[in-house]
Amino acid sequence: MARWCDFVEQAPVLGRYAEHRLCDDATGRITYVATVRADGGPRVHPVKVFPSGPGLYLFMYPESPKGLDLLRDPRIALHAAVTVNPFESGELAAKGTAHLVQDREIYERARQAAPFASLPPEDNLLFEIDLDHVIGTPVVDGAPVHLRWRALDGAERDIGFGGRSS
Repeated sequence: MARWCDFVEQAPVLGRYAEHRLCDDATGRITYVATVRADGGPRVHPVKVFPSGPGLYLFMYPESPKGLDLLRDPRIALHAAVTVNPFESGELAAKGTAHLVQDREIYERARQAAPFASLPPEDNLLFEIDLDHVIGTPVVDGAPVHLRWRALDGAERDIGFGGRSS
C-alpha cells in the first residue's frame, strides 16, 4: 500500500491524470466507492474522494453504512465518474485500503480542503485511502493510453489494450 503522495511521485503521468479525474467539476467530482458489507457483499455509493497534501481522503457521516463497512473491513475500490463522452475524459479506477484518521491536525486540514459547498460537520469520520493498484485511460493526442501502477513494484506502465490484470 502507498499513500497518495508516493503514488503521484512513482507514477507522474497517471498521478496527474488521477488528480484531474477526482477533481473534475464536469462530473461534480463524484467517485463511486465500493466497500464490503458485513455479509460479504459489495456496497457501492457515489461520494467525493479528494487529494489534499500527502493524502487521499473521504469524509462520511458517523452512521454511514459504508463508513461502518470500512471500520470493519478497510478494503475499498473506487471509480471516478466519467463525463458524457468517456472517450474524451477517459476512466480511472483504483483499489486499496482506508483507515480512520484520528490526528486532529490532519483532520482539520482535510476538512478545510474538502470539495463541498460548506465544511463537513465536525462529527464526520475522515478516512485516508492508501492505494494498492491504480489504472487509468487518459486521452493523449486523441487516443486513450492505458496506464497502470501497482504499489507492489511502484512503477507506472503503459499496458495497452487487453493487458490488464485485476
